[in-house]
Amino acid sequence: MRKFIFSVMAVAAITFSSCANKTDKAEGADSAQVEVADSAADVAAVVETPEGAVEKMKASLESGDAETVTATIEAAKQKMAQLVNEGKEDELKAYAQKIKDFVTENQETLKATGNETLNKVLSGVESLNVDNIVDTAKGWAANVGDAATAVKNEAEGAVANGEAAVEQGKEDLKAKGNEAVEEAKAAANQKVEDAKEAANKKVEEGVKKAEDAAKEEVNKGIGNAKKALGL
Repeated sequence: MRKFIFSVMAVAAITFSSCANKTDKAEGADSAQVEVADSAADVAAVVETPEGAVEKMKASLESGDAETVTATIEAAKQKMAQLVNEGKEDELKAYAQKIKDFVTENQETLKATGNETLNKVLSGVESLNVDNIVDTAKGWAANVGDAATAVKNEAEGAVANGEAAVEQGKEDLKAKGNEAVEEAKAAANQKVEDAKEAANKKVEEGVKKAEDAAKEEVNKGIGNAKKALGL
């Protein structure tokens, strides 16, 4: 879980730092995302020891990779937060001292990168009091807890939203199904009514024809009777 949090924090640091110094580059976006993920995993691994963290920062600084230097310092802070939670105060102080020594020795080179995010992180390390590192690391530990809670809440929110979307989809399908059934019923009833109306019309036409024919026959009979009577 701790390594996962380190990776989350490292990704955030690398991504934020990149955004602060980015130029508009549309091409290669996917590969850049993969590189960020790989870098975060690498950073989370190297900060297990202060020597690993220092070597990572040194190599990144030599290659001009200010983003990874920033991410490594942030991940190192989370490692120190882990140490204070584990009660390893002597190890914590030794770790903090090595990080501070690197920053102090390379202060000019680090600031010369012009990376705003890195400069903000550096100011916190430069003012770090190793003798008071326990209290400082406890504050970092609280931030780690907040980050983990935020990740957890976001994940739970995503799950809840997904479940709500599924349920809404079911309701929508049900409503559409009911609507289709009602429309089919209405269409069938209309056809029945149309058939009834057509049948009634034919019956009425038939009755009228029969009445007209009967009247004609009666009139013929009356005419014939008058002739026979000489009328």
